[in-house]
Amino acid sequence: MDQTFPRSRRLLAARDFNQVFNQAVTKAGCPEILLLAAKTEAIPAARIGFIISRKSAKHAVDRNRIKRLFREALRLDPHLPAMDIVVLARKGAGQWVDKQNLETVTQLLNRLAKRFNAVNSGNNQQR
Repeated sequence: MDQTFPRSRRLLAARDFNQVFNQAVTKAGCPEILLLAAKTEAIPAARIGFIISRKSAKHAVDRNRIKRLFREALRLDPHLPAMDIVVLARKGAGQWVDKQNLETVTQLLNRLAKRFNAVNSGNNQQR
């Protein structure tokens, strides 16, 4: 099993983040973390980007742990639909990450994927 998280699975450019914010079809999360998803044409797998400020997680260790948990959950779940995901950390995310594990993050991603699939299947039936 490949242990890397390739550059092609990351949102890096500002235009990619803007596209997710402007075309978000679904969201999921908890009070400390918000996940937004947008359908993007011609991507083979889910991509992820992070917006985690020092205000939301004071220590760099916490900000990096949030990123690490979400990247690992995305890497281990090959069945997620092809979508762009933005992880937006809110105030209190530093304390949230101390109590969470990979299973919790995977559940958040799966909830987002389920909502994403429901929205997209509804759009396909209307056409």
